Amino acid sequence: MASLPRIGSETAGGSMVAAVQVAVDGMDWLRASDTGMIVLAVKYAEQIDAANVAGDARAVGYLGQQLHGVLKSLGGTPLERKALAVEEGGGGRLSELRKARAERERRAKDLDASASGSDT
Repeated sequence: MASLPRIGSETAGGSMVAAVQVAVDGMDWLRASDTGMIVLAVKYAEQIDAANVAGDARAVGYLGQQLHGVLKSLGGTPLERKALAVEEGGGGRLSELRKARAERERRAKDLDASASGSDT
C-alpha cells in the first residue's frame, strides 16, 4: 500500500495536481479508455491550484466538487472502490463486466474462425 500524504507535504498541503497524480498512479484498474477522465481530473486540479493561489475560495469549492465527481467516476473514492471491488483483487462488478466482454470477444473470434473455415 502506498504511503498516505502527510500534513504539509506536497500532496497534502500544496499542489492538487500532485495529489491527483498520486491518486491516479494508485488506480491500477484504469485503462487507456479512461484517459479523457484522467486529463479532466488534472485540468480541474490545475484550476483548483490557480484558484487557491488567487485566494478564490468559492472557485476552489466549486471545482473541488467537480474534481470529486471525476475521481468518483474513476473509482477513486472509498465507496466506489468497494462497489467495484478493485481492492480485493479484481472481483466484483468491474471484474464481471470485464469477464463478460472478454467472453463476447472470444465467441466472436470463434464464430469468425468457424465461418471462414466453412467457406473453404
